[in-house]
Amino acid sequence: MDAIGFGPFSIESVDTAQPNPLVAAYQVLQQLSPAILAAQGRGTMTGFRPRVLEDGTVIATPVTESVGGYQFTVSFVDTQAPQAGQNVASHGGIIIQVGPEDYLIAGQGFIVTFAPVGDGPPLAGIDSAWEGSFNTAGAWVPGRLLNGDQTHQGRHVRLAPGEYQIQRVRLYRYR
Repeated sequence: MDAIGFGPFSIESVDTAQPNPLVAAYQVLQQLSPAILAAQGRGTMTGFRPRVLEDGTVIATPVTESVGGYQFTVSFVDTQAPQAGQNVASHGGIIIQVGPEDYLIAGQGFIVTFAPVGDGPPLAGIDSAWEGSFNTAGAWVPGRLLNGDQTHQGRHVRLAPGEYQIQRVRLYRYR
C-alpha cells in the first residue's frame, strides 16, 4: 500500500519468548528501510502474508504480484519443512526491486517462484542468490552464496520458517 508502516495494537503485550520473532522482523525492516523508502510510490515493491480470518482460520492460498519485469508467486507453506510444525499465519515478507534484474526478498516461511512479464525470452532463472544483511552504514554485506540445492536449480527462492532473513537475488531471462 506504499505506507511507511503501522504500529500493531497492543505491541507491548507481545510474548517474552526468546528469540522474539517481532524483534527479528523489526531488525530486518530496519535494515531494509532505505530500500523501502526508495521504492515507495514507484511500483517496485510488494509485501505479502497469508490472510488470517477473524476466527483464526489461515487462508494460505499462494499470491501473485508483478514487480519489474517478473511475476512472483509466493507460497506460504514451506514444502521443505514439516507442515505440522509451521505457524503459517506468521509467514510473509517483502520483495523490493533494486535494479533491472535485482531484487531484495526478505521475511520468513515462504517460497517464491517467478516468470517473465512482457516481451523477451519466456523463461526465467536465478543468476545469483545471496543471503546477507545490511550494516549500520546501509551497505550490503553478503553472506552465503546459495547454489542449486538451495534454489531448486535456479527455480525458486526459499526463506525458511522461523528465521527472518534477507536474500539479494539476480534473475535472468532465457529461451
